[in-house]
Amino acid sequence: MTKMKHTLCLMLLVSMLLALCACGTSVVDPTEPTVATDPTQAPTDPVAMAKPVGVYRCTGIRAVGDAKYAEAPVGDGLEIYEDGMALIYLNDYIYDLFWSIEGNHFTGGTLDESELPIEGTLDGDVLEVTFDGVELIFEKKTQQELADEAVDFLRYMLEGTPQQFAVAYLGWKEANEDLQSVMTDRCPLLLSNEPFVSMIPEERIFGNKGEIYCVVPRDPETTVVIKRLQDAPNVDDMVKEVLYEGKLGEPFILLANEGDFYQDTQVIFTDSEGNQTLWYPMTNQYYTAYIPENDDGEPIGYDFSYYSEIYPYGFNLWMNDGWDWVESSYLTTTCWNRYFEVIQGDEYVAYNWSMNLSEDGTCQIDLISADDATVFATYNGTWEVTELDIYSGLSLNLTCSENVAPMDLPDLITEEYVILRAPEEDNLVIGIREGQQLSPIFTDEESYCSVWYGAVG
Repeated sequence: MTKMKHTLCLMLLVSMLLALCACGTSVVDPTEPTVATDPTQAPTDPVAMAKPVGVYRCTGIRAVGDAKYAEAPVGDGLEIYEDGMALIYLNDYIYDLFWSIEGNHFTGGTLDESELPIEGTLDGDVLEVTFDGVELIFEKKTQQELADEAVDFLRYMLEGTPQQFAVAYLGWKEANEDLQSVMTDRCPLLLSNEPFVSMIPEERIFGNKGEIYCVVPRDPETTVVIKRLQDAPNVDDMVKEVLYEGKLGEPFILLANEGDFYQDTQVIFTDSEGNQTLWYPMTNQYYTAYIPENDDGEPIGYDFSYYSEIYPYGFNLWMNDGWDWVESSYLTTTCWNRYFEVIQGDEYVAYNWSMNLSEDGTCQIDLISADDATVFATYNGTWEVTELDIYSGLSLNLTCSENVAPMDLPDLITEEYVILRAPEEDNLVIGIREGQQLSPIFTDEESYCSVWYGAVG
């Protein structure tokens, strides 16, 4: 099996939800008989209270009618969710399922056009089912087993590379905030797919404020030295204290860069073969974990961060291309335009949105015909630049004063949008935030951002 295929399988292994490992009442298919699972009632039959919700690994597979089970391929598994849904992955195929249980009888089927049934019995943590002409045995995994698998997968990704560690950036924590609460609120998907992160004991958590980094050394026999630094005229005086020194091959959490001295932490990894790697935890200009390169131009670490959770609006790619924060002074006394086309009848009709931002904080947006400059709608009100995580925002509070547009437009625009500027051009990206309704300045419901072209003065 190729490494790419193996990687896919292992990624499937760690794709789970923390909630799956918690005990709770199963929500079954409403079309199937239900089993009373009131926690206040003692069950008369323990099997009837079996809760299949969780993550399973396939340990045996055989064709229907065969006498012996064969070892299942690596990566085959089953995830059963509390909402009556499940996911089964076999031989690089993935199927969405619905399921129900009555006593120890487990039934369900696929949600696609194939309508393949799945049926079997649940005995403790062992599920035996028949599906698509084969008989399968699944064993439920504990949270600790899933955590160990996730760590093993990361170490597998580091094999054959100069990378001595894997690291995930989880954002910022204040001194008075609870670390587990911060991580759970900000990065639930990371904690689901990498359950070991939330299981790191207190003795492997260093620091109380700053940028949060979860670190997994490649070598379980790694020796780690963590030093807290301070700004000093002499190199010898820069070490403020040593937070840890010794063997530390298990995952640990490090909080760094809490003050004015940006790079205030130094980490030295020394593996069992004597190879040494020096790392200063920090973020780069794109607010992602900075991982330096060795003399051959290869990264010394592997980033497994979930940036879509930390920065949920999805504009990191723009920032990676150099787009940056917008200051109010950059927008003052400017006019910005966006060209678009819509289908009306049997033809495309072209329009422009024109947005004028004045120094006194007032704003006017017009919907104009691109052909003859006819004004179809006008909005008047106020504007200001706000802060949205690492992005700047454009807050608009506008009322429609004229509307003869051949399309439905709202009476008000009272939204706050992500707004970034191009590095060397008079261009803006204005985008909606997650879950935000589109306004008239966005016409494509499949798009979350629009490029506007402007001029100052």
